[in-house]
Amino acid sequence: MSTDYYKTLGIDRGASSKDIQKAYRDLARKYHPDMNPGDNSAKTKFQEVQQAYDVLSDDQKRSQYDQFGTGFEQMGGGQNPFGGGGVDLESIFGGMGGGGGFEQFFGFGGGGQRGPRPRQGQDIEAEQDIPFATAVKGGEINVSAMAPDGTRKPLTVKIPAGIKQGKKIKLSGYGQPGQGGGPSGDLIIKINICDHPNYTRSGRDLELEVPITLAEALTGTTIEIPTPYSTIDLKIPSGIQSGKKIRVPKHGVSHKSGRGNLYVTIQIQIPDSIPESVITEIASLKQPSPREKLTW
Repeated sequence: MSTDYYKTLGIDRGASSKDIQKAYRDLARKYHPDMNPGDNSAKTKFQEVQQAYDVLSDDQKRSQYDQFGTGFEQMGGGQNPFGGGGVDLESIFGGMGGGGGFEQFFGFGGGGQRGPRPRQGQDIEAEQDIPFATAVKGGEINVSAMAPDGTRKPLTVKIPAGIKQGKKIKLSGYGQPGQGGGPSGDLIIKINICDHPNYTRSGRDLELEVPITLAEALTGTTIEIPTPYSTIDLKIPSGIQSGKKIRVPKHGVSHKSGRGNLYVTIQIQIPDSIPESVITEIASLKQPSPREKLTW
């Protein structure tokens, strides 16, 4: 049963080169072995799509295919695509001018058969989650990619310190294979940074909310803070207000010129139960209204 390359790519016979390329790119991404590990049917479909594109993307091959179908590739040795010897192809194409006849029409002669033009393979796009700490300090991740020889290969990818959400890393030569001797495309990895249970990021700075007791806020204390680089002792001054920010220099996001800062926001936790006598004593303290500057 013959193969209809146009149906394989899902396009009309009058499709433009741009339409062919777009259809191929969409289908190749859908059925690529990297996207369908262990799926033999997807692998077979990918090979069919590749074969169809190899023919229809080449103007000369497409013209021959439109004339004679998939059997055009077996015509080079003087074979007759119509079966027995009753058709003289030279007489059909001999009147095309230039004396080339059949050979000229199909691009033979004049220095030998011309092969397909080298084409670089399509890029493959993928997404990769990385830990929050790796984005802050830099590090390495392991991925599996398709090598230029068609085999899968484990790769170690370096993640630069301070990488931002959505940043793309290019691995040259690990995309789809090239055509006609052309180079392979690239593997483009989009980085997704996972959330941290306590820390958030603001540019080159880190932010952290730290709860303290009411007693610690009143008397002052020193608490331990885990940072990306070490555990530090943070001094809490007496009488600190809830919401106060304390800056810790050079404990933020690493980057080429150094590190950002860490901003610790203090949150005072009120005890669930306070004796009535204590509340009465606190209420008797003279204190200006904290809402005196509250306006519309």
